[in-house]
Amino acid sequence: MSWDWDPVKGLVYGSAHPLLKEWIPYPLERFDGTAANLAFVFSANYFHWMFDVLPRLYLIRRNGIRIDRYIVNQDGLAFQQETLDHLGIEPEMRIHTHDRLHLCAKRLVTTTPPMAIGYPGWACRFLRNAFLTDQDHSLINDQKLYVTRSRAGHRRLANEEAIRRVLTERGFQTVSLEGMPFKEQIGMFALAKCIVSCHGAGLTNLVFCRPDTKVIELFPRNFVKRYFWNISRQVGLDYHYLIGSEMNALTEFSVEEERLRLLLQTIGQ
Repeated sequence: MSWDWDPVKGLVYGSAHPLLKEWIPYPLERFDGTAANLAFVFSANYFHWMFDVLPRLYLIRRNGIRIDRYIVNQDGLAFQQETLDHLGIEPEMRIHTHDRLHLCAKRLVTTTPPMAIGYPGWACRFLRNAFLTDQDHSLINDQKLYVTRSRAGHRRLANEEAIRRVLTERGFQTVSLEGMPFKEQIGMFALAKCIVSCHGAGLTNLVFCRPDTKVIELFPRNFVKRYFWNISRQVGLDYHYLIGSEMNALTEFSVEEERLRLLLQTIGQ
């Protein structure tokens, strides 16, 4: 049974899934072919789409299984369409999930999501091989980027104006990834020499950085995750972090400007 999400209980695994306790018999749709399950509970999140959905294609293709249809979530987000198209999964090959989908395939292929095994190196290599072109790393562009979360619903910097001043003094360019085309995000990260950002899905693009790119991740004290340290380690980045205050009721937190200045000086930025 695939994982699911409950707003109260959080992640719901296996035998705890409510479908095993209360079944609503929607009409059964049969598919006379081989379907691969790429659905995932957090597929609308850029990080989880890139690391918990797409790398499963590597496992399926590595085993030489011919797939007739792919089951994907009905989120309709631009980065989902763009990445699936790029990987050769055309719209006519997709079966979209919905609240009443009750599907029985002649053969169903499913894999363990990388979340369950800590996002291994092969997932990073698959994404780099799939989406990085030879040109992405061939240009010399030593941009220093600050990725703002000012438009995000949570984990925003309460003292962002002060932090941006510190970074602007040192030649950093502020960028917002919301609405930026997928390919443009890849190119920007592939050519950067230093990236500063609060913890958030935008740092997924670290997987496309050049080795030795410097990274500073900013955390609220009560929400420290190792995802992007692990990705940085897998692709050879120079990773650092700062822990700020706890998130307040507005889900904002602060980072001391002087500590950021000292860290930038320490890493030569």
